[in-house]
Amino acid sequence: MHLAHAGHPILGDATYGTGFRTKSSLLGPKARHALETLGRQALHAYLLAIEHPETGDLLEFQSELPGDLRRLRHALHTKSREAGPEPRK
Repeated sequence: MHLAHAGHPILGDATYGTGFRTKSSLLGPKARHALETLGRQALHAYLLAIEHPETGDLLEFQSELPGDLRRLRHALHTKSREAGPEPRK
């Protein structure tokens, strides 16, 4: 909600990120397809670390980027390379 309010909605967020759908027409076909087939928010935590409430031990959990998000990242990166660098202001 906070990111959407700031004008940076999360891809795939059907509740607060629906404004991005109007911009999906600016994406290339691969990126548009990857976004349409995502079926969830484009959120991922590579590393979570918490302190155990009883022992005080630091617990760390790592998770590699799943395939659907790798495809979306690749498709978005490909689109940005095709568009070239942003013009300087």
